[in-house]
Amino acid sequence: MKTSHIIAVAISLSALLPVSHAYAYGYGATSHDTVVQRIAQKFGLQKSSVQSVFDDIRKERQAEMQKQLEERLTQAVKDGKLTDAQKNLILAKHKDMQANREKNREAWMKMTPEERRNERQKTRAEFEAWAKTNNIPPEWVMPYGRGGMGMGRWK
Repeated sequence: MKTSHIIAVAISLSALLPVSHAYAYGYGATSHDTVVQRIAQKFGLQKSSVQSVFDDIRKERQAEMQKQLEERLTQAVKDGKLTDAQKNLILAKHKDMQANREKNREAWMKMTPEERRNERQKTRAEFEAWAKTNNIPPEWVMPYGRGGMGMGRWK
């Protein structure tokens, strides 16, 4: 099978089981590793090559979400809903939180669903306190709220 076909299969599978959603719903590292391993075995590939495709897809999705966030924030500034300073604070916080997620990704995969839920609640409380301290309007704090940062499901 051609590499392009294998990549298409990986992309299709990643749409069915996105890495971030797999962790959020409690599937964790085992399920993700199983998918990567099965693709590698099925098509006679190195597991690291298949993992690389999944990683690339994740990075592309993150870049697209960052672009969309920046566009929403720019529009909010134009509409007078945020100041330019608030926009910059939100972008910096988002970048910081993304770096923290990347840094702790392996640890999160090893957590139980309850441990992940507790960490999400802790992160939410910290984020809400940060937003209040920085006078960020509530609609920019909620994870899937109107224009929210998309920080993930809290509960």
